[in-house]
Amino acid sequence: MTDVCRGSTGTDEPRHDSTSDRRDGDPPTVTVGLLSDEFDIANDGPGLDIDPGQAIACSVSTRDDGTGFGLAIVTEIAAAHGWEMRIVNDDGTRVEFRGTD
Repeated sequence: MTDVCRGSTGTDEPRHDSTSDRRDGDPPTVTVGLLSDEFDIANDGPGLDIDPGQAIACSVSTRDDGTGFGLAIVTEIAAAHGWEMRIVNDDGTRVEFRGTD
């Protein structure tokens, strides 16, 4: 899940602030939502510039220096746990995990 959080900020460095007011040029704010049988990791950034279905394919990256392994690995981990994973690309990007009870 660390990979999803770091990938959503566009950097490999973790972000440790809790500011809710994002100015242009600031890294996106990452939030985690929890329900009884699901959770999601979301950001308020510009969103993916490719189809979410493409984003989970191995070796596909939107970054010049990216490997394209991140979301592909996350997809495999979710499947190994029996979770359903969905990417929503609306007002930022949200990765939802269902069936986590």
